[in-house]
Amino acid sequence: MKYSKLRVVGVLACLLPAAVWFGCGGDDGTTDPVVEDPGGITDGEAEIAGQMTMMTSILYQIGTISNVAAQEAMVAVNGGRSGLTGDCPATQVNSFSVTELQMDLDYGDGCTSEYGYSASGKLEIGLYVSSATDSVAVAFDAFEVEGYSLDGDMGVVGKGTEWIYSFVGVVGGLYSLDMEYGVSLDGNGTPTNPSDDTATISGAGSVSLGPLFVALDIDEPLVFETACQHPTDGVLVYTMTTTDGSQVTRVDYGTGDCCTADATTGERNGTVELCQP
Repeated sequence: MKYSKLRVVGVLACLLPAAVWFGCGGDDGTTDPVVEDPGGITDGEAEIAGQMTMMTSILYQIGTISNVAAQEAMVAVNGGRSGLTGDCPATQVNSFSVTELQMDLDYGDGCTSEYGYSASGKLEIGLYVSSATDSVAVAFDAFEVEGYSLDGDMGVVGKGTEWIYSFVGVVGGLYSLDMEYGVSLDGNGTPTNPSDDTATISGAGSVSLGPLFVALDIDEPLVFETACQHPTDGVLVYTMTTTDGSQVTRVDYGTGDCCTADATTGERNGTVELCQP
């Protein structure tokens, strides 16, 4: 199965490690999370669930916004806006050749695009193609859509099925993120059957808000299968630090079940349910 270079922006966001806690679009039974300021580290059975909820909130926004950006860019690029009506977003092509495309999508103070999204702010998009590597760069300038906001820079660099995804910026006006992940896409199964495609992710990142700092590290590559919205193998380790101290949580997805993972924090461990009932 082949992947559009522009669509990779949205796909890779959906494949972030914390995608184990949220779905990327569609009616998959996932609850749209609500961003809340986290408190200090506390003891109790609900601690891991609370931490996951916080990360769900942060990364759900990135997934949503990235997919919208990819869809909007594809409409503007593939259609050249020649077959579209209306003027939202205002499109400006700054550079165009067989190896490069630079364009701005400006939603101003707010408008509804041909794709049906109500958005404001600006997207600056660059697509670069060469024999050695391809890349997509998206700058989010006070961009807000579907109630989510993002300021920062996202990049995807690679060729074929091997890509490096990065994001540096602020989500929801609260959380500062700095992430870089390597993604290997295996679409070599049945060409007409995307259900047998898989993706493997490795890398690290961090999330911060005031005194809160969360370091994310993929200890063993996470494996995603199309049929499951959560990893089916791999280990994610995250270290949460506040003024109260630090603690490490290890999440092992190699349970053989799409909907569960084994989580360990300090001396406590248990099974985390990933799917909605």
